[in-house]
Amino acid sequence: MAKSGSVLSDADYRSLAEFRHLLRQFLAFSEEAAKAADLAPQQHQTLLAIKAAGAGITVGDLADRLVIQPHSAVGLIDRLVEGGLVKRSSGKSDRRHVQVSLTPAAEKSCSCSRNLIAKN
Repeated sequence: MAKSGSVLSDADYRSLAEFRHLLRQFLAFSEEAAKAADLAPQQHQTLLAIKAAGAGITVGDLADRLVIQPHSAVGLIDRLVEGGLVKRSSGKSDRRHVQVSLTPAAEKSCSCSRNLIAKN
């Protein structure tokens, strides 16, 4: 890819167009998966980010993964906790850090995504 400030080649434009196309395909998949799980798209993305983290993720790390502010991540987590999809726990080494993990109900929502991936 061309450096900042330099002219893009035709190959650069083709690469950018293909990347944008793939992003749009992913967004369409993500919206379909969220709808199948009866979730808002951002809630679904939150569950996927938590699932990808494995044993749990801090609120700050989740905010980074979702490219949102920590207070916005807290709001998403609050709604998912109310829905029984996410649970909070104190960090093992530092109780000030809150770890977020999926509940068994959320694991079912993530399995809906696996089914959609297999379909596509």
